[in-house]
Amino acid sequence: MLGHSFNKVKASGENKFQFHLKHFMLFTILFYLSIIIGTISHEFGHIIVAKALGYDVKMDYHSMDWYIKDKIDFIKPIKHDILITLGGVLMTIGISLISFYMVLKQKLIDTKFWLLLFGSLFISRQLINLMMSTIGKLFLNETSYYGGDELALSQMLHCHDGFFSLPTALLATFICYMIVFKVLPKVYFVSFMTSALIGGVSGYYFWFYKLGPLILPSL
Repeated sequence: MLGHSFNKVKASGENKFQFHLKHFMLFTILFYLSIIIGTISHEFGHIIVAKALGYDVKMDYHSMDWYIKDKIDFIKPIKHDILITLGGVLMTIGISLISFYMVLKQKLIDTKFWLLLFGSLFISRQLINLMMSTIGKLFLNETSYYGGDELALSQMLHCHDGFFSLPTALLATFICYMIVFKVLPKVYFVSFMTSALIGGVSGYYFWFYKLGPLILPSL
């Protein structure tokens, strides 16, 4: 049904700059789901590696922790810390790259097309993290222009703070550009970009400040 609706609009030859409320609402829902699924899948990337290394784990709506049960004085091995931290980053990038490859091969604008397109955008996390940490440095007196797992990895490996943030943000920029300007049919551009702004911001607030803490409380 979803694919049929979009294909019908595309076939109608409507003005590519026209706003479609129904599509805006559908895109907004997909942005909400992308934020939730993208965040949880990222944490599962950490968890998979931690479990493979034999640790117990716990997760909340935006983070996870790994430990050895009943060992209060446990000191986390730096090598394992690196691997577990890297697991989340690779999960996000991996889902995005696979989805991007598959959406490029799609011929029809159907439900699968939209799921792959939004899966491709999971990597936008890398770009958003860099933008947020840069704002924090410029206006909130944060200590670095970089943040998140990427900063942690760079510091654990004694690299420049931007060693992981900059190239992954650059890759994210390329994929987001390709999705928006090459893959996304132009007839949906206005509806999509409007929902990206409104749905992306409100979805972030909804998950990280309302729904997430309610269903997956902080550790």
